[in-house]
Amino acid sequence: MGRPHAVTGRLGQRPRAARILVVDDDPGARAFVRRALESRGYSVREAEDGRAALRSVFDTPEATDLVVTDVRMPGLNGLELAAMLSVARPEIRVIFVTGEAPFSVADADLPDVSAVLAKPLLLEDLYRAVRDAVGDPPPAADAESRP
Repeated sequence: MGRPHAVTGRLGQRPRAARILVVDDDPGARAFVRRALESRGYSVREAEDGRAALRSVFDTPEATDLVVTDVRMPGLNGLELAAMLSVARPEIRVIFVTGEAPFSVADADLPDVSAVLAKPLLLEDLYRAVRDAVGDPPPAADAESRP
Protein backbone atom coordinates (compact mmCIF):
# COMPACT_ATOMS: atom_id res chain seq x y z
CA MET A 1 0.00 0.00 0.00
CA GLY A 2 1.06 3.60 -0.42
CA ARG A 3 3.02 5.76 1.92
CA PRO A 4 1.50 8.94 3.37
CA HIS A 5 2.93 12.18 2.11
CA ALA A 6 2.61 15.74 3.28
CA VAL A 7 0.74 18.21 1.13
CA THR A 8 2.45 21.56 1.30
CA GLY A 9 2.34 24.83 -0.55
CA ARG A 10 5.40 26.61 -1.87
CA LEU A 11 8.36 27.22 0.38
CA GLY A 12 7.32 29.49 3.23
CA GLN A 13 3.60 28.97 2.67
CA ARG A 14 1.31 27.14 5.05
CA PRO A 15 0.24 23.60 4.18
CA ARG A 16 -2.77 23.33 1.91
CA ALA A 17 -5.69 20.93 1.96
CA ALA A 18 -5.14 17.84 -0.17
CA ARG A 19 -6.92 18.02 -3.51
CA ILE A 20 -9.05 14.94 -4.01
CA LEU A 21 -10.92 13.77 -7.10
CA VAL A 22 -13.92 11.49 -6.47
CA VAL A 23 -14.85 9.30 -9.45
CA ASP A 24 -18.08 7.30 -9.55
CA ASP A 25 -20.81 6.85 -12.15
CA ASP A 26 -23.42 6.98 -9.35
CA PRO A 27 -24.12 10.68 -8.64
CA GLY A 28 -25.44 9.92 -5.15
CA ALA A 29 -22.32 7.96 -4.17
CA ARG A 30 -20.09 10.71 -5.59
CA ALA A 31 -21.90 13.43 -3.68
CA PHE A 32 -21.82 11.38 -0.45
CA VAL A 33 -18.03 10.98 -0.60
CA ARG A 34 -17.49 14.60 -1.66
CA ARG A 35 -19.57 15.98 1.23
CA ALA A 36 -17.87 13.66 3.72
CA LEU A 37 -14.38 14.73 2.65
CA GLU A 38 -15.23 18.43 2.39
CA SER A 39 -16.61 18.26 5.95
CA ARG A 40 -13.10 17.18 7.02
CA GLY A 41 -11.46 20.14 5.26
CA TYR A 42 -10.26 18.52 2.04
CA SER A 43 -10.62 20.21 -1.37
CA VAL A 44 -12.77 17.90 -3.52
CA ARG A 45 -13.77 17.70 -7.19
CA GLU A 46 -16.02 15.12 -8.86
CA ALA A 47 -15.96 13.16 -12.13
CA GLU A 48 -18.66 10.83 -13.44
CA ASP A 49 -16.33 8.31 -15.09
CA GLY A 50 -12.72 7.53 -15.87
CA ARG A 51 -12.52 9.70 -18.98
CA ALA A 52 -13.95 12.73 -17.15
CA ALA A 53 -11.46 12.05 -14.35
CA LEU A 54 -8.52 12.13 -16.78
CA ARG A 55 -9.79 15.39 -18.25
CA SER A 56 -10.08 16.84 -14.75
CA VAL A 57 -6.56 15.77 -13.79
CA PHE A 58 -4.97 17.12 -16.96
CA ASP A 59 -7.12 20.24 -17.46
CA THR A 60 -7.23 21.54 -13.88
CA PRO A 61 -4.34 23.86 -13.02
CA GLU A 62 -4.25 22.67 -9.40
CA ALA A 63 -2.47 19.40 -8.71
CA THR A 64 -4.53 16.35 -7.79
CA ASP A 65 -3.14 14.54 -4.74
CA LEU A 66 -5.59 11.64 -4.45
CA VAL A 67 -8.20 9.90 -6.58
CA VAL A 68 -10.99 8.00 -4.84
CA THR A 69 -12.55 5.87 -7.58
CA ASP A 70 -15.19 3.23 -8.02
CA VAL A 71 -13.75 0.12 -9.65
CA ARG A 72 -16.63 -0.79 -11.98
CA MET A 73 -17.85 2.00 -14.24
CA PRO A 74 -18.94 2.07 -17.87
CA GLY A 75 -16.29 3.14 -20.35
CA LEU A 76 -12.96 3.70 -18.68
CA ASN A 77 -13.20 1.87 -15.33
CA GLY A 78 -11.34 2.59 -12.10
CA LEU A 79 -8.61 0.02 -12.75
CA GLU A 80 -7.89 1.44 -16.19
CA LEU A 81 -7.94 4.97 -14.78
CA ALA A 82 -5.44 4.03 -12.06
CA ALA A 83 -3.18 2.32 -14.59
CA MET A 84 -3.11 5.44 -16.79
CA LEU A 85 -2.49 7.71 -13.81
CA SER A 86 0.35 5.50 -12.55
CA VAL A 87 2.18 6.19 -15.82
CA ALA A 88 1.24 9.83 -16.46
CA ARG A 89 1.02 11.10 -12.86
CA PRO A 90 2.68 8.56 -10.54
CA GLU A 91 2.56 11.00 -7.61
CA ILE A 92 -1.25 10.74 -7.44
CA ARG A 93 -2.46 8.28 -4.81
CA VAL A 94 -5.47 6.05 -5.56
CA ILE A 95 -8.14 4.61 -3.29
CA PHE A 96 -10.49 2.05 -4.83
CA VAL A 97 -14.10 1.72 -3.71
CA THR A 98 -15.89 -1.45 -4.78
CA GLY A 99 -18.98 -3.51 -4.18
CA GLU A 100 -17.26 -6.55 -5.64
CA ALA A 101 -15.97 -9.10 -3.18
CA PRO A 102 -13.38 -10.34 -2.96
CA PHE A 103 -11.31 -7.70 -4.69
CA SER A 104 -7.55 -7.62 -4.31
CA VAL A 105 -5.19 -4.89 -5.35
CA ALA A 106 -2.73 -7.66 -6.19
CA ASP A 107 -5.16 -8.80 -8.89
CA ALA A 108 -5.07 -5.31 -10.38
CA ASP A 109 -1.25 -5.35 -10.72
CA LEU A 110 -1.01 -1.63 -9.99
CA PRO A 111 1.77 0.13 -8.10
CA ASP A 112 1.18 2.15 -4.96
CA VAL A 113 -2.58 1.81 -4.45
CA SER A 114 -3.34 3.41 -1.10
CA ALA A 115 -6.41 1.36 -0.12
CA VAL A 116 -9.37 -0.70 -1.25
CA LEU A 117 -12.66 0.10 0.49
CA ALA A 118 -15.80 -2.04 0.33
CA LYS A 119 -19.30 -0.79 -0.39
CA PRO A 120 -21.37 0.05 1.46
CA LEU A 121 -18.75 2.59 2.44
CA LEU A 122 -18.18 3.27 6.13
CA LEU A 123 -17.14 6.87 6.80
CA GLU A 124 -14.49 5.95 9.36
CA ASP A 125 -12.87 3.61 6.80
CA LEU A 126 -12.92 6.41 4.21
CA TYR A 127 -11.47 8.98 6.63
CA ARG A 128 -8.73 6.58 7.74
CA ALA A 129 -7.76 5.64 4.17
CA VAL A 130 -7.62 9.29 3.04
CA ARG A 131 -5.65 10.31 6.13
CA ASP A 132 -3.19 7.46 5.50
CA ALA A 133 -2.81 8.50 1.85
CA VAL A 134 -2.50 12.29 2.11
CA GLY A 135 -2.50 13.19 5.81
CA ASP A 136 -4.85 15.40 7.75
CA PRO A 137 -6.03 18.66 6.24
CA PRO A 138 -4.38 21.75 7.72
CA PRO A 139 -6.29 23.47 10.54
CA ALA A 140 -8.68 26.18 9.45
CA ALA A 141 -7.23 29.69 9.54
CA ASP A 142 -9.78 30.86 12.13
CA ALA A 143 -8.89 27.92 14.42
CA GLU A 144 -5.22 28.94 14.33
CA SER A 145 -5.97 32.50 15.35
CA ARG A 146 -7.84 31.48 18.50
CA PRO A 147 -5.92 31.82 21.77
